[in-house]
Amino acid sequence: MLPTLRMAAPLRSPTSRHAAPARRVAVASRLRRLLDALTTLEARRLGPALCRWLVVREFAVFARDLHVDSPDEAADPSLQWSDLSASTIPLLTEIDPAFGEAEIDRLQREGQYCRLCWLEGNLVHYRWDTTRPAYLSYLDRWYRPLPGDVLTSWLYTAPHYRGRGIQRASHADIREQALARGCRWSLGIVAVWNVPSLRTNEHTGRRRVGTIGYVAIGHWRRHFATGAVRLDNEGCVVVPDGLRDAESPQA
Repeated sequence: MLPTLRMAAPLRSPTSRHAAPARRVAVASRLRRLLDALTTLEARRLGPALCRWLVVREFAVFARDLHVDSPDEAADPSLQWSDLSASTIPLLTEIDPAFGEAEIDRLQREGQYCRLCWLEGNLVHYRWDTTRPAYLSYLDRWYRPLPGDVLTSWLYTAPHYRGRGIQRASHADIREQALARGCRWSLGIVAVWNVPSLRTNEHTGRRRVGTIGYVAIGHWRRHFATGAVRLDNEGCVVVPDGLRDAESPQA
């Protein structure tokens, strides 16, 4: 039997006033994300991964008990961290043009907060975390947290700085920030084709507990969840606390 989940008022997609700009941003960002994938995937993996992605959008879900140390997680003294501010928004959209100001405004209104990573004065990475219900535009579903959860809904490293351990250092910052907020569990969602990010999650104490995604044929979509991940009776993504210690089989 699944543990009882704390229920809140029904969650809806962003209102039409905000959804229209979000949809326009999404269309433009898909092309930019496709180009970005070219820099992440090995050539031999690119064709099969993109062909499958046209029909099946699948994301691995990771969970980590923040009270358990991870030997592979370490802060990098050469990196500096700060919170997003009005003055740094243009720098974020400069390193990631697919992430526009309309999307930033939406996430901030939801209560998500953004951390920036700097190297030698250059913005090289950003990350969005939240302890509140979050609309995941890439899934068209809400994530419903449990008390003590922090979800990393999105992170991005500038292409020229990938492979330098910045995402691993970001996980150390996640833990520091989350513990300061009284959180117990860190969760993350990663596209299954993003092998470098999957490896980083596995090497920094997170456990793959299942997947979430959907099958798309034209305008028809069917969402699915595997392992410990669930879609509740309102279609929200949840990871019941009692199932987080069970590792799901690797795809």
